[in-house]
Amino acid sequence: IGLAIAPTNPLVVYANIINPLGTLQGIYRSLDGGNTWVKRNNNAAEDWYGTFGYYFAGIVVDPLDADTTYSLDVRLLRSTNGGRTLGQAQGTAHLDWHDLIIDPTRRWLGATDGGLYISHDDGALHEGSPFRPRSPYAIGKLASYWQVVNYREGYGMFASNGILFNHES
Repeated sequence: IGLAIAPTNPLVVYANIINPLGTLQGIYRSLDGGNTWVKRNNNAAEDWYGTFGYYFAGIVVDPLDADTTYSLDVRLLRSTNGGRTLGQAQGTAHLDWHDLIIDPTRRWLGATDGGLYISHDDGALHEGSPFRPRSPYAIGKLASYWQVVNYREGYGMFASNGILFNHES
């Protein structure tokens, strides 16, 4: 389940719920801070999702518009009507969306399996966007390795990292 609160109205909350098969069960919205929920998406929205949504499941609300949401999945999906319908967001950044930050100046930071993307033009992310690590997995593996070493040696704790033989290593 991914949850997001609309910055422009904290009573508007979205939930992106993925079923056990890994596909979209529904995009739900609350207008009363989470006390009651209504399923927003139609069945066509479910066709946009991949089959391993449990890996992503995030949802982001636009900082200036409580009806515009971005669902994180294999592709970045956008809704401009509170989750009722979905379509692919602009840009051609690498697949597998893990995180997205949109600030009120319309700067975007998008994290995918292909790296970290930055956009100063309202999300026109693409493979040539600046600030994209050449090998994000190498950076992640190195950071997790040293964290494990720190816990093992510094605290005498058992620790292991789960980053091993990734498909883009």
